[in-house]
Amino acid sequence: MTAVPLRRNRDFMLLQAGQLLSNAGTQSTSIAYPLLVLALTGSAAKAGIVGFSKSAAQELARFNITVNALCPGFIETEMVTNLTEDVQKALLAKIPLGRFGKPEEVARITRFLVTEGEYITGAQININGGMYMQ
Repeated sequence: MTAVPLRRNRDFMLLQAGQLLSNAGTQSTSIAYPLLVLALTGSAAKAGIVGFSKSAAQELARFNITVNALCPGFIETEMVTNLTEDVQKALLAKIPLGRFGKPEEVARITRFLVTEGEYITGAQININGGMYMQ
């Protein structure tokens, strides 16, 4: 959890950032055994972070503090680029936009929340090319 100092219309905001590999665990479990282990161990923790973020948003709103959960999907990071080509192709086939996200795309959403998101709180923002839609 990161507290981001902010001098615009409020004291500060909390941002939760985590890579939500599998909000619907079955999507990644059929791809490869290592992803199965990663999805099973990660999805419970990520769900906890999302739940905590929503509870914190509810409790801290009266202090003008916003809390949101950023949930990136498969982003072009070392974790993704180290996957075998076959696994990458299988993942790309499950992403409606047909590509992995870029770190800059996650950064732009984060910047927006910090600079313009005064009225956004308790949100789960999925940055995943449509792989998981609420």
